[in-house]
Amino acid sequence: MSHHNRAARRKQKATTNLSELPPTTPREPMISSKRKVLIQRLLEVLWNKVTKLIGTFLTVLGAIALFFDFSPSISVSQTGSTNPSEPFSTLFIVSVAGNMPINDVFVSCALNATFGTVRLEDIVMQNSKLDIAKELQPGEGMTFPCRYRDMPLTASPLTSGEMHIVISYRRSYWPFKSTRSFRFQAQKASGDSWYWVPQPLTK
Repeated sequence: MSHHNRAARRKQKATTNLSELPPTTPREPMISSKRKVLIQRLLEVLWNKVTKLIGTFLTVLGAIALFFDFSPSISVSQTGSTNPSEPFSTLFIVSVAGNMPINDVFVSCALNATFGTVRLEDIVMQNSKLDIAKELQPGEGMTFPCRYRDMPLTASPLTSGEMHIVISYRRSYWPFKSTRSFRFQAQKASGDSWYWVPQPLTK
């Protein structure tokens, strides 16, 4: 067999082998199973953290709402006088409203006043840190005076005055003390009567 014939037969055989191969298809990009598992776990961890954060936020929000719902409302007002012509014979009343009582109630009064032409500041009244009640239930009230502890060194009558009343108390479910401040302005009515008008607190 000639060299030319052998070469032709090898070429034909190679062509036949190539034609018998199955057609190839382009390989599609695939994410390995390990990578899928890793991504799934990361998503689960992220979701758990988000749900815990939402749960914590809702818990704190509920606690704040509960705190304000059970926070007592304290008020002070004038309730009468043992001598209407004497401004410091006025009786005040501290009242509590809300859902819970208050305990260890203390009252302190301080006066800024003008007597004639004499101006006096921070006059401490007689009932400074007076123990009013160990407990006040919602709807209850207790009266108290704000009298002098020491008479001012002036013989002139009161011309104008401003009373500062501080109520110190403890919530029944709370170990720490809280305070509320109130401000009243002395005004003279017809005749010789005096009364105290509530005023907004000044900063």
